[in-house]
Amino acid sequence: MSRVSPPPARPSPPPPSPPPPAPAPTLTPTPTPTPTPTPTPTLTPAPTQGPASEAPDTVQRLHTGPAYPLAIEVSAGE
Repeated sequence: MSRVSPPPARPSPPPPSPPPPAPAPTLTPTPTPTPTPTPTPTLTPAPTQGPASEAPDTVQRLHTGPAYPLAIEVSAGE
């Protein structure tokens, strides 16, 4: 069987010459308005909470709940 050789690749036509760059329009600078400084609100400090003994019960329960290692022991199944 004779192999058909592929036709020779034709040279690609040269790319069209790019059009001349258009002259950039001269822009008149618009004056930027100076922003008026907004007054920063004075933050009132949050009332400080007393010692942990005076904290609400829900906060105490968060810290004095079952310890995390206990959950690991239960999940171990021993």
